[in-house]
Amino acid sequence: MVGAKLRRLMKTKIVRYKIDTTIDISEHTTVKEVDIPMNGFIREIAVIVPALTGAAATVTLAVTDVDDLALFTQAAIAEGGTTVYQTLNSVNMKLPVAGVTSFKITASETQTTTDKAVYVVVWLEQS
Repeated sequence: MVGAKLRRLMKTKIVRYKIDTTIDISEHTTVKEVDIPMNGFIREIAVIVPALTGAAATVTLAVTDVDDLALFTQAAIAEGGTTVYQTLNSVNMKLPVAGVTSFKITASETQTTTDKAVYVVVWLEQS
């Protein structure tokens, strides 16, 4: 039993995706969406947000599948740092994905001084 479990673990690989989005001042928008084909289980998501224009500006991350079903949503992610999500409801994150997965970043305020790069880093487990 232990041998079979160990073999399965040895076949598992982790793939890291870094998703670059830019809240562009010339577009006067607060929303950016990136679609990436993925197959496996999302195990961890990190969101890297720079200092934003606006007194209490934050971002929201929404992850949806090919049928636009919500897989993960996190609002009010603070600016000026990295926030890592490894658990859902006190359990290790393991979001199943198959096909195109959308990552949507929404800033709470339009950026008016410079373009702002927001990064999402995803660790995907594949067997």
